[in-house]
Amino acid sequence: MAVNFAFLSLSSTAVIFAFLSLSSMAVNFDGLMFWSDWGDEPMIERANMDGSGRQIISSKKLVYPNGLAIDYDHSRLYFVDGGIHTLESMNFDGSSRQIIIIHYQRPDT
Repeated sequence: MAVNFAFLSLSSTAVIFAFLSLSSMAVNFDGLMFWSDWGDEPMIERANMDGSGRQIISSKKLVYPNGLAIDYDHSRLYFVDGGIHTLESMNFDGSSRQIIIIHYQRPDT
């Protein structure tokens, strides 16, 4: 899977990032994109929309981070972890990570 960049005229395109195990992605209207990766070392990353400023914002105590959602009013990123069954949130820079729900149960189980 890849994240691509294209001009609106489609005159030029480029691959910004290529992933082996991208699981979820969210885009902030202020020009940030966030994604989770279930690879050998699960993590949540962010970058500017042009691909610059890429950084890992969380890599500890993650198994299957996914379901990313943005709270624009409070500038927080929400996610669930299907491996440890939590709903969590953090600031866009990864600080102030909080567990909201522990051991949730999926509706289909």
